Amino acid sequence: MNSKKLGSIIRLLRLAKDYSQENMADLLSISQSAYGKMERGRSPITLELAEQTAKIFQIPLVELLKLDEKQIIQMNCTATNGLNVNSTIHIYEDKKEIDRIKEEIENLKAILENLKNTTQPK
Repeated sequence: MNSKKLGSIIRLLRLAKDYSQENMADLLSISQSAYGKMERGRSPITLELAEQTAKIFQIPLVELLKLDEKQIIQMNCTATNGLNVNSTIHIYEDKKEIDRIKEEIENLKAILENLKNTTQPK
């Protein structure tokens, strides 16, 4: 898995846990700037950071490396009263679909512009 994809997965997990980048940076003992670069895939994620990150999310490293954006992630959360709560977090980020919709919007804009140009009086 490349750093950009792994960073994206880590970002989704962080958001699901409602952690800030600052929280994660503190837990990993790195700067917030370094953490942000890691999430965006702009700096490599070392094996040590990947292992620490998996521990923070309470999942095995192998599972962290297998995840993709479309999967449903089962996370065991411990509620403040000490009870174990299973929460299912749905992650629907699909970049290809977003890109397809953006392209469709651009095509529709072009069609509208052509219609304007052909219907305007000369």
